[in-house]
Amino acid sequence: ILEKQRTGDRLPVRQVLHIIDQLCVALDYAHQYTIHRDIKPENVMITKDNHIKLMDFGISKLMDNRFATSASVVMGTPYYMSPEQQVSSKNVDARADVYSVGVVLYEMLTGNVPSGVPKPASEMMRGVPPALDDIVARCVEPVLAKRYKSAAELRAAIHPIIEMLDEG
Repeated sequence: ILEKQRTGDRLPVRQVLHIIDQLCVALDYAHQYTIHRDIKPENVMITKDNHIKLMDFGISKLMDNRFATSASVVMGTPYYMSPEQQVSSKNVDARADVYSVGVVLYEMLTGNVPSGVPKPASEMMRGVPPALDDIVARCVEPVLAKRYKSAAELRAAIHPIIEMLDEG
């Protein structure tokens, strides 16, 4: 969907949040067994009936340490990788995937991946509720302890905005 958009066109915020909401459901389930480690738009498919499918668990990290990745190996797609994943893929947890979801969310809202201290999405695109700025910032927070701890926690944070958009 993102590749088909013309320059300057963006998905409606409600659709973006629907995608992120379903992505959080998928990750919440997956995190019982694995860390995906490669969340990016190309790995999030949307079916004809508007269901989200998380794809390509090829570099996921199983929670069973018998299959642990070597400490020196870094895996993922650089723009979407959390700071800790860029150092080592071995000890990442669900917060690394939350970081990547935040990058995808920002990209869907603005058309750009965040870099450095990203400009708030609501300042870049009309119609983006300012409440989303804090959510994106917390997702892409470099300090691990300040990031959302789980996809479920992120999902809970976006639900009031979804409800606000549904009412408006």
